Amino acid sequence: MKSKIFTIVLLFCIPFIVGSCSNNEPTEFVAKLTTVSELNTSAGFAWLEPEISIYQVDTTTIKAIKTSWESNKRDFTLFVNPSCSCVGTKKLFPHLVRVLREAGIPESYLKIYSMRSATDKLPEDVKTKGLTVTYLPTIYIRNNDVTVKVITENPVNSTVEQEILLSLQ
Repeated sequence: MKSKIFTIVLLFCIPFIVGSCSNNEPTEFVAKLTTVSELNTSAGFAWLEPEISIYQVDTTTIKAIKTSWESNKRDFTLFVNPSCSCVGTKKLFPHLVRVLREAGIPESYLKIYSMRSATDKLPEDVKTKGLTVTYLPTIYIRNNDVTVKVITENPVNSTVEQEILLSLQ
């Protein structure tokens, strides 16, 4: 009986002893550069590729993007919480990827930063470009390090491809 009580007391005390030795400093989360390929192989992102493939692009606008792209290349920086079930992440993010693919824009022009929240710390190279994040997802479309367009939610009166086309003109 004494050994059972001792075992029970010991089982309750061990978590407190181990917990008291842990570092209580807050964890600092930093935005992590990733790719669509990496996200497609990550647990919990089975929704991404199907969402990319089902988006129906406006083919006329895609043709105009292809034409404008040749002379007005831009780079795209996307800040996203890929595990978020919000409409912006589940729609805007995969729609952007689909438009870039359909327009023949190489993925090398797309930088994706995975974040837990908009308060995550940004890497130094991102901060030196003057990019800030107050809402996820946020897409920066830039030309020679100058921001030409920022998209923070699904466009209300247009499509992602129309927004990209506008940024190329």
